[in-house]
Amino acid sequence: CQEITLRMVAAAMGIKLEQVEVTVHGDMDFRGTMGIDPETPVGFQRIRTEIRIVADAPPDRLERLKQRAERYCVVASTLRQSPAMELSFVAEQPGQI
Repeated sequence: CQEITLRMVAAAMGIKLEQVEVTVHGDMDFRGTMGIDPETPVGFQRIRTEIRIVADAPPDRLERLKQRAERYCVVASTLRQSPAMELSFVAEQPGQI
């Protein structure tokens, strides 16, 4: 999502990206996810994104590109401000369908 957003924003700004490399790292303690330790949170505790680009644009335009791409990335925005979630779970026994 971050790469697609970066490319769309760059295109809208008229910045030609010669090269884009996005790497995402996450820190997670599997004891929580596996239910081994009830005190350990389930899921990622930290997510880091590294973006490297090659582009022929002045530093101030690249800074605006960075700010806009970060602002408009749907996944990053969702992770920063968790939406309300709902779960619907229906279980039926065989032969009841």
